[in-house]
Amino acid sequence: MLGIYRYEDFRQEEITLRDGRKAVLWVNVKDGHGILDPEFWESPEFYDEDYRSEFSANLDKFTEPEEHREVYKKTNKRQYAQFKDKIGKNTRFLEIGSSFGGILKYVDALDVKACHSIEPNKNDVGYLMKNMKNSKIINSLFENHDFEDKYDLVVSFEVLEHVFDLDVFMTKLSGIVETGGRVNFEVPNHLDALLVNYRNPRYETFYYHKSHVHYFTPKSLVEIFGRYGFKGKVKSFQMYPFYNQIFWTYNNEPQPSAKEALGYPLLDSGDLVNNEINKFLKKVNKKYNKLMDKNLCGDCLVFKGKKI
Repeated sequence: MLGIYRYEDFRQEEITLRDGRKAVLWVNVKDGHGILDPEFWESPEFYDEDYRSEFSANLDKFTEPEEHREVYKKTNKRQYAQFKDKIGKNTRFLEIGSSFGGILKYVDALDVKACHSIEPNKNDVGYLMKNMKNSKIINSLFENHDFEDKYDLVVSFEVLEHVFDLDVFMTKLSGIVETGGRVNFEVPNHLDALLVNYRNPRYETFYYHKSHVHYFTPKSLVEIFGRYGFKGKVKSFQMYPFYNQIFWTYNNEPQPSAKEALGYPLLDSGDLVNNEINKFLKKVNKKYNKLMDKNLCGDCLVFKGKKI
């Protein structure tokens, strides 16, 4: 269960999962890293087909890749911006867990040495193969695939928290990244402001769910990558806008879809007053994101590092 950690470094906490079950979370006393007890893990096969039916852009409802791509378009563009300055003509690129290709599409359109993707979900892979004409698509869990290539840049978004054995995953990752190569990994933040600062009890039961095995902190993320030969820093990335935080605070429940949760409450443009209000709302959200990122309490964390 503990993989790269020692059993004695953990304390036991009782949590409630999104499906209402009481569960056990093992929390590292030194860095706050959480690991869901194996009793509550899903099987690896869960990600082949069933995952999208339970966890998608619409709560508890299957969402087609095309709809996912539209809903997350702006978010994916922001995520691509995390690493786009590291790409050149000689870059050998790999994305682990490309899903519907919202980020991969940007690299697929570039003139790079190699653009590869590995994704376990069969439906998403079918979509990628039809739409990513310049990419090599691999249908497999990262841990199960034998790579023949090495890469200059490996990125991954919202994947590492699903990994059952971090030692197996990180050992393989270290082996396929060239010395001097870069990684960019985004994961949910265990010090998320809604969870830790606002202390919203309903959000806590939404935050913890069966498909997330690991719950990372800035300290644990740097520590884990450091053990496998990567030197870098962690930054916060606030995915959901300030208005989603306010919705949680006043309603104690999630918005019904990612489209609504990621959106802005903007007024019809054209009217002078409406335009001024919209500028104000955008400014507030931008300042809030900066506040979250400065204090490393955004809903996501990003490790940017180099193989040494």
